[in-house]
Amino acid sequence: MFRTNELLHCERAVVIGGSIAGLCAARVLADSFDRVTLYERDELPDQPIDRSAIPQGQHVHLLMARGAHELEGLFPGLLDDMAAADMPVLHNEPAEIHFTASGHVLSTGRGGRDGFTAYLPSRALLEWHVRTRVQALPRVEIVRGDINEPEFDPAAGRVTGVVLDGGVSVAADLVVDASGRGSRLPTWMQQWGFDQPRVDAVKVGVSYASLRVRIPDALMSEKMVVVGAAHDQPLGMGMLFHEDGAWTIINNDALPATLKKYAELTAAGVISGFRWNSHLELPVLTSADTAPSKPAARSNSSACPAAASSPANSSTLWPRMPRNSESSASTVMMPGISS
Repeated sequence: MFRTNELLHCERAVVIGGSIAGLCAARVLADSFDRVTLYERDELPDQPIDRSAIPQGQHVHLLMARGAHELEGLFPGLLDDMAAADMPVLHNEPAEIHFTASGHVLSTGRGGRDGFTAYLPSRALLEWHVRTRVQALPRVEIVRGDINEPEFDPAAGRVTGVVLDGGVSVAADLVVDASGRGSRLPTWMQQWGFDQPRVDAVKVGVSYASLRVRIPDALMSEKMVVVGAAHDQPLGMGMLFHEDGAWTIINNDALPATLKKYAELTAAGVISGFRWNSHLELPVLTSADTAPSKPAARSNSSACPAAASSPANSSTLWPRMPRNSESSASTVMMPGISS
């Protein structure tokens, strides 16, 4: 690995992956490198819309206080700009949060504390605001292209750059792999003569489905609702309020069961006005005594719910690699936050 004093001034760094992890890596590296090139294989939209390469993008997202603090430190003004773009701000107060666990309603206290303020951007809005700031950095270039593999010099015992999908080599003093869950770094390490890292997996068998809806403004004051599973209710659910007046509803069941549950709630009179609309519109959920409101068009939402399944949680243990004292290892792995 690089020593701290070796990062004071270097010529070029390459980042693999243009999601939030890669964007933040590029921002930090721009302080120490003359040139930072970020490669992303997918087309990046010029507006805050969901990307097919981010399957988790259509599920619930919450920017908690610590994460918000760190991102604001990297990108001053980020939170104010997202709030100006209609991102809800979540204060730690009962009027804004409903949280139950095992059938018990948990209190958030009588008054809020600024230190626990959270933010409710959709994944698309957050990533777009971060990306526009990174694109504006004079030392950073974002290029659409896939990386075939990093270039490894066996004699020097270090990575010296990357090979693009078309076979072109790009030299670099540092390569950061921020490609997330699809990273090929374990395979590359094995090709370079290192052992594959050990993977520990815990089977959890969790499935869940999410649906974006409209709820009339006067229907509820909360911005976040979490109902945990209880002894007599094995299913939990969550609701988060995002920009553009859209809510994301999620529960821990497979998609067919989720749609069945919505239908049952409608039949019981708990909700009404639930219907599918045209491709660019959202379904509407209203109370039984409230007339359905007209859904607004939103380009990053379709009428189809998003489903996900997590058969297992896994962690990868990277052992300490042997290092040539005369050279610097030049590959960094940034795991897991790009999806």
